[in-house]
Amino acid sequence: MQMSVKGRRSFSKKTVDGQRNEDLIRMMLVMGVGNRLMMDDGIGIYIVEELIRRNHIHNVRYVVGETDVDFCMVQLMDADYVIILDAGYSEAFPCTVFSASLETIWNDLLPAGLGHDFDLLQAMKRNGMKKKGLLITVEISQLGFWPELSDQMKAEFDRICNEIEHVIETFASEESGLQ
Repeated sequence: MQMSVKGRRSFSKKTVDGQRNEDLIRMMLVMGVGNRLMMDDGIGIYIVEELIRRNHIHNVRYVVGETDVDFCMVQLMDADYVIILDAGYSEAFPCTVFSASLETIWNDLLPAGLGHDFDLLQAMKRNGMKKKGLLITVEISQLGFWPELSDQMKAEFDRICNEIEHVIETFASEESGLQ
């Protein structure tokens, strides 16, 4: 079954004989999770919104998932690949970008320092949605009840977005043939 949505993507789940048709275009989902009312905790959301504005990577769908695991799970259904963007809490230098393959996460213990993505990753695993992709986290500078990023995160925002955009582009071209 081949579908086209708003002329941006087409994909196939399986051919008639049950084999994946590698000749059809695959779809990648980039999902930002977090809480924008908690300062740097919302960095994944802000990055996805910026990547939507830039919107030049083909066959990528961007979604703001916030902290709603059920909404995120529905969005994941049609994705061949997924990249989850969230804040990290590992006591590393603030604004540092980390990435890990979801395959590593599925095979190993889930890494420490995860917030929203822990619940989402557990739900994906529990529901048999072990997608290929990446978890990208940005180390927080500050948390608190305030509806914007910390001054340090704001100052580093363009660099962070550029770095993450490069990671996504590299993954898309090397791993999934989406470019």
